[in-house]
Amino acid sequence: MPLLPPPADTPFNPASEADQQTLGRHLLRAMISAAKADGHIDATEQANIFAQMDRLNVSAEDKVFVMDELRKPLDVDAVASAARSPEEAAELYTVSLLAIDIDNPSERGYLALLAARLNLDEKLVAHLHATVEGATEKVAQPAG
Repeated sequence: MPLLPPPADTPFNPASEADQQTLGRHLLRAMISAAKADGHIDATEQANIFAQMDRLNVSAEDKVFVMDELRKPLDVDAVASAARSPEEAAELYTVSLLAIDIDNPSERGYLALLAARLNLDEKLVAHLHATVEGATEKVAQPAG
């Protein structure tokens, strides 16, 4: 069942193009940082990031931004400080969940630290985990 688009001009879907681009970049940074949480970005995590980029239809400039972010060291504070509202904080955390397969303690630790830095209530965090788990399918790892 396809999801309905969010209402226009909300913190989840800003009206101005500049705000949309800013939010999009913050979301991409969050995904990349989550994927780096275990020290490297594996093929599945990379596939998740690029699938989201395709879904978001990012520009060539944004693709350069992503490549630059992939090269930067992990910085949870940069991700958390980007949240301009509680809605954006929840969205940053959610895309972080979408970017990774939580399969080791460093990823769980990163998410716990991110939730704390974003000041997310633990009930909301549990709800976001349940929602993501219920709405996602594993991405097939590319052959290679």
